[in-house]
Order: sequence, then structure tokens, then C-alpha cells
Amino acid sequence: MSKFKSNQVIRTNLDEHPSVRAWSELRPDRVQPEAITILKEREDNKWNNKSALYRLHGVGPAGTAVVA
Repeated sequence: MSKFKSNQVIRTNLDEHPSVRAWSELRPDRVQPEAITILKEREDNKWNNKSALYRLHGVGPAGTAVVA
């Protein structure tokens, strides 16, 4: 069975979030987001696969959001 969470906003411990760590590998000059919105998280217990989609607010060009 799959589990989904969406549209939750994370505002604390952002530098520890896996999406921020991954983004810092690509853009080390701007890695501290203002917030993270969970667009989609999925865990498939049958295959033990996990996937996720996040919006990182304020880390893109000119302070825009990026989806990671």
C-alpha cells in the first residue's frame, strides 16, 4: 500500500532535510530555503521504494522557488 502526504509546510530544521542537502550539491551558493512544501511523498512497502517531490522556497534565481 502506498502512503501520500501533500501540501504540508516544513519551517524548522530545514538544513537537515534531504531535499536541501541534495540541492546544496547542485547550488552551494544558495541552500537555505525559507520553507519546504511537501508536494508529494510516497512509500511503497511492497518494493521498499520511496519517492518525493518538494518545493524549496527561496533557493532559486532571484529568490524563486524550485521543485526538487
